Amino acid sequence: MDGQTEQFGATTEIEANGTRQKVVIRSKDRRKSEGQSSSNGSKAVSARRGSRPGDEEASGRRDSRPGVETVINGASYGSVFGDDNDDAYSVVSLAEEVAKADKEKSRKSSVTTAFHKATFSTLEKSSKTSSGRERPVSSMNDDGSGHSDDSPPGSSEEVAQESYLPRQVPDGFAHFAATSFQFKATPVYSCSALPNPLLQPNDRTEHLAAMASWMLILRIMGDMPDLDHMSTLTVSGQTPDALSKVKRFFSKKYTKKDVEDAQKKYSEMFKDPTNSEIKDIPFLADHKESMLEKVQYICMMGIYRPELRDELYCQLCKQLTNNPSKNSTARGWVLMYLFTGCFAPTEKFASCLVRFLREGPTEFAPQCERLLRHTFTNGTRGYPPSWLEFQAAKNNKPLLLPVSLMGGQRLLIQADPSTTLTQFCRRIATKIGLHDRTGFSVYITLFRKISCLGHGQHRIMDAVAECEIHTKQMGMRESSATWRLYFRREFFPPWHVAGGDQRAIDLTYQQIMRGVSVAEYRCDNDDDIILMAARRYYLEHLPKPEPKKVEPFLTSWLPESCLQTKPVAEWMEVFNKILQEDLVAKNVPSYDVKEQIVTYAKERWTMLFSRCYDLTKLQGPNFQWNSGVLAVNCQGFFVVDESDKTKVHLPFVEITDVVRGGTNPVLLSNGNLSRQLLTMTTLKGEQYIITSPHCDDMFNLLLSFVDGLKRRSIFAVVLESSSKFGPNGQSVVRGDLLVLDKTWEDFSDSQEVSGTCKRSEQCGTLPKSSVHILTTTTEPSPDVMGLLTVQLKKDGGLFAQNNNQSAQHTLENYAKLHFRKSTEGSVSKLLSKASFKRKSQSQQWAYQKDPIKRPLLRKLQLRPDTYNTACTAFTSILQYMSDTSGTISPGLKDLVNSTVVEPALRNRYMREEIYCQLVKQITQNNDVSSEDRGWQLLWLMTGVTFPGSELFEECTRVMKSSSHRLAKACLERLIQIKKGGSRHFAPHRYEYEAVEAGETTITIHVHFPDQTSQHYQATSSSRAVELCATIASDLQLKSSEEYSLFFSAGDKGLSERGSGPFLSIPDDEYIFDHVSFADIYWIKRRASYSPPRHLALFFMKKLWVNVAPDSDPVADLKFHYTQELPNYLRGYHKVTDEEAVTLAACVYVVKAGTTRASSDDIRKSLPQLIPDDLLKKRSADDWAENIVSTLSQNSQMSVDDAKRGFLEIASHWPTYGSVFFEVKQRSAKSYPKDVLLAINTSGVYLIDRQTKDMLVTYGYSKIPNWQYDNSQFTLLIGDSVNTAKMVLDTALGHNIDDLVMAYITWLMNYHMKKRVKTVDGDPSGESYC
Repeated sequence: MDGQTEQFGATTEIEANGTRQKVVIRSKDRRKSEGQSSSNGSKAVSARRGSRPGDEEASGRRDSRPGVETVINGASYGSVFGDDNDDAYSVVSLAEEVAKADKEKSRKSSVTTAFHKATFSTLEKSSKTSSGRERPVSSMNDDGSGHSDDSPPGSSEEVAQESYLPRQVPDGFAHFAATSFQFKATPVYSCSALPNPLLQPNDRTEHLAAMASWMLILRIMGDMPDLDHMSTLTVSGQTPDALSKVKRFFSKKYTKKDVEDAQKKYSEMFKDPTNSEIKDIPFLADHKESMLEKVQYICMMGIYRPELRDELYCQLCKQLTNNPSKNSTARGWVLMYLFTGCFAPTEKFASCLVRFLREGPTEFAPQCERLLRHTFTNGTRGYPPSWLEFQAAKNNKPLLLPVSLMGGQRLLIQADPSTTLTQFCRRIATKIGLHDRTGFSVYITLFRKISCLGHGQHRIMDAVAECEIHTKQMGMRESSATWRLYFRREFFPPWHVAGGDQRAIDLTYQQIMRGVSVAEYRCDNDDDIILMAARRYYLEHLPKPEPKKVEPFLTSWLPESCLQTKPVAEWMEVFNKILQEDLVAKNVPSYDVKEQIVTYAKERWTMLFSRCYDLTKLQGPNFQWNSGVLAVNCQGFFVVDESDKTKVHLPFVEITDVVRGGTNPVLLSNGNLSRQLLTMTTLKGEQYIITSPHCDDMFNLLLSFVDGLKRRSIFAVVLESSSKFGPNGQSVVRGDLLVLDKTWEDFSDSQEVSGTCKRSEQCGTLPKSSVHILTTTTEPSPDVMGLLTVQLKKDGGLFAQNNNQSAQHTLENYAKLHFRKSTEGSVSKLLSKASFKRKSQSQQWAYQKDPIKRPLLRKLQLRPDTYNTACTAFTSILQYMSDTSGTISPGLKDLVNSTVVEPALRNRYMREEIYCQLVKQITQNNDVSSEDRGWQLLWLMTGVTFPGSELFEECTRVMKSSSHRLAKACLERLIQIKKGGSRHFAPHRYEYEAVEAGETTITIHVHFPDQTSQHYQATSSSRAVELCATIASDLQLKSSEEYSLFFSAGDKGLSERGSGPFLSIPDDEYIFDHVSFADIYWIKRRASYSPPRHLALFFMKKLWVNVAPDSDPVADLKFHYTQELPNYLRGYHKVTDEEAVTLAACVYVVKAGTTRASSDDIRKSLPQLIPDDLLKKRSADDWAENIVSTLSQNSQMSVDDAKRGFLEIASHWPTYGSVFFEVKQRSAKSYPKDVLLAINTSGVYLIDRQTKDMLVTYGYSKIPNWQYDNSQFTLLIGDSVNTAKMVLDTALGHNIDDLVMAYITWLMNYHMKKRVKTVDGDPSGESYC
């Protein structure tokens, strides 16, 4: 890109001739100046999608550049919110806008960082509410659990589109309002004061908060003017942040008089909205607030107070229903997007909100529902939206966050407000080709302070928001927060060995070398550090290291302390000896050199490669500490004091059990175990009780380490003496060490294990129940074996219990702690005669035919929003399992999805309840058909979501111990979905059909541009990027990065022939999630919908980069030629007659397979060889004669040669590799109305459809913004001199938007890879668009 442009929110800064200027687009009749919004200094890119495009004919404006003028060094543009000074309110304007909307509706058709000092950091967990009880701020855990038409061009205020006009009240929301709203409140737009909250509040605090939130929503949407603070100046950093303000208001006790006084002030405020003398209103600020502060405050109210969330959503839905204002509607949908990224409604309103979104405008509603589903899965976030998120939301564009690797490389990773660190790390790993990401984490730095964010369930944008808060508290604007993100290895897994993932080795090597250079990692002696220096120099100067470059290398790389102890000459002497004798002479492979360095670092700097936690309290066998640091690394569990001395070290092989809570777990009032207590038991029988705010993460990490070691271990101890160990009657005794022939995981399908007894050196087999697998990949020491022997003599049954996998596992033990009490009240028991008959059948964890009247889990008993939902879900499960017919009706599938799967996806409590119900119904079920249906439903559930850690372990044991044909498949799916993260939509019809047919995979028909197809097997957890990589590998393509999967949304739904527009599947999306999403928003909205029998996808080239002929021969023959040929035949390219003759000859050879052709054959085939516009220029005989002559001159041309020849000519066209759209432009009078829009890697082209002359070319650096809707696509064109708007009529705005965004993202990543800046060894964090 020619110029570097920062794109944030409403301001675009364009750099030209060494100066930076702010460019603003305004309507000519703009009556009020906009404020300035600074965007410099941020370290992330918010690509912009503005609001709906303009309609000059509807608005009655015309100009040489229609309706726009250029303003330099002025205010921001392109935002529906404008700036805070743009929130003007006018009753006249409102009346004019209502009238105009009605009129239009009647005629419209439609620096060096100390990483080693970073400890694991999590967000604030809880805070006191007004009632004094602990209330979670973030519920993330391991469960996953007045307006004017005079607006800037490109903003949604400027045009009136059909979806912005008043619409009918959604049936779902109208019904909810009729049954739940107080005092017959209406569910439609209103600017008047609310006499009471829409929903019944729980207390006076919520009453006052709801009344204040209504006023805030009106002000944010522009339906109510802001307070007139005259010339009041607010200094950044002097006002408290949103969380502090919300805590302060909710911590107060309010009386009845307080409510009455507040009600009077609310009434006065609506009479005179700008009166700043009305103060001390609860939950409203007396000082001037920016638009961002208003948005953050109201979002924080919903985050902090779960009972207020439905009220906030209802108020916003009310204002979006029948709203006559385009500006207000657009602002409301932006606020809806921010709400859905922060918190989800309760189960009572969740399904209604989803239906409401599906009836919303297609420009906003799909993104809102997608984000809402992410929030359902990931839980409530801990902080309100950041400045960066607000800018991205205003422009409806994705967030692109820059991430630095330790080698200096930088890349952009897409995120949204709900993206967790797990998802973020997975996207980074996919982008850089990292297969084993265990131990890699994200770090964030701010002002030389660093925090390890880890790779868990916390939000990446919460960390950014926290950095912005700290920046503001220091007196700077949020936009100037200089945070940086790093991706690096945090710890080594205990099973890490040489020869693993090469990309992981390379990343770790780069990190180590950087760390040694800046003294983050310190070698014990000079020999080690010079050895490392020689290895690095050897790797960087392969294949022939140059001695003359040694001195500057050593001077720049060795730590300053080393250069002070010895002169460079002495270092060079040792260096050259090692380099020549140990490396060059032996020609050591580069990968082996890196492995040696990584292995050395793992063994030498074990404590530096650890995940560290702050310790609140540690109670051991004979001690108790109230401070310290807990470290978990590849060598076990450590406790370190303030002087970095190790006080406790427990190897994993000595840890026998890790449980949440104490030895006698006590449930909290909400039915959960304490999340700040962890108990470890050792071989000696000692217990360590740990109290830490990070016990959740610690438990998951320890559990993953122990489980991973067990699966990879080949060492086991014999639990029972046996004389039938070998074929010759060899014997083993209790306590013998057994070395298995293969890993424990490889014996998963067997009931016996084979190995060698270490004592007798004899080989034999034993039942699995007779051995206890050790959590180690190395041979245990004699001390450990002694401890095991002692423990076996004391309590050998403990190990036997843990290894008993032959019996069918049930939820019996889990139910004792987590299920509700099964007994009825004493009175009802005495009065009920049937109670005696049911006594023997009161096992809540086992199968039953009768519906339940209460949820199984104790934690759901006091949650009214999920109480009835749990009972309904169980009834649907019974219906599904009791249907013994050969097929299941589609209606029952929809019922199961809506009442069983969807609630599980929305609510983490329901997630565990549903899993308990399913496991219950397959336990001791004597009806074979019913049990089989139950396993089918469990198979479907394991493909979309997973329960919490404790129940997850129970479910895996149930599946491992079951002999059902689907048990193993369910186990694999459950592990895979936990690794990849929950899906966001219920199982698709294709998944139901697969499990009914007894299949565990789904067949996808993949079609290619050359009219061939191939079948691929996918699972419920298959992502588009994974299938693309598989296809590219099968076809032997050089890269899969430029390709994408598409589906064709024809008039009859998902088409197998590509009859409709092609829609791309995002790379990181689950395939069947996107198919479900397409069904809702692209397919079922069509009048005629007929779902295809098989899922058909198309694999095509999406980004035409690296397409020089012969750079990828397979791609040339299978994709480049076949995708470029239709564009040529449709006449989209400007082709000379001579080129047309040669191209026609090539096309004929490809079609006929031979160069032999008569004039008659050519004449008959001319429409398939030459574009129609060229065909009319000359006679058919003339064309045929020239083509036959060309064929005769190239008689030896093969089909592949013909394709290559075609591409050789086409590659010289400026429009080669373009995607063309036939559009109508109405912005420039000098251009024809019917034009072609071409998009390729160079930019966007407008082409005369008749002459094929290029009218104008816009590079991506000249396109700061664009918008689209169902009928238009609008480009904002700008540079340092002028700006303009190009409005194009097309129904394919979604495709254009997706393609432009994809090219810009690719180019940004490409330029970031080329431009690597370093500051004191650290990659600089700047990122530009």
